[in-house]
Amino acid sequence: MWCHRNEALYESPIINSRHGLEQLHIAVRAELQQGQDQLAPVFQGYFRDNADTLLSKHADYIKRWFMVIRIAREANDTDQQDGFTHNPTLRSWIMLP
Repeated sequence: MWCHRNEALYESPIINSRHGLEQLHIAVRAELQQGQDQLAPVFQGYFRDNADTLLSKHADYIKRWFMVIRIAREANDTDQQDGFTHNPTLRSWIMLP
């Protein structure tokens, strides 16, 4: 039973819904709306997809995309103020420092 519980929690989409996938989607939409504002040209490729295309990808891909963009924004002091700004659990889930 223990193995089944762990498999259901950690090897399925359930883990993402319990760890803020909806908040991640909202934050990604906000990042896309802000665009490349004050980001280096190297990040141009991250903004080629529209929100629907990006959010239709696997949750791990979306999390990595968001992590890269958020770290870049925080380095420039241009980050969005949302759940990922101050919530250590959400930051840890995305692997933000």
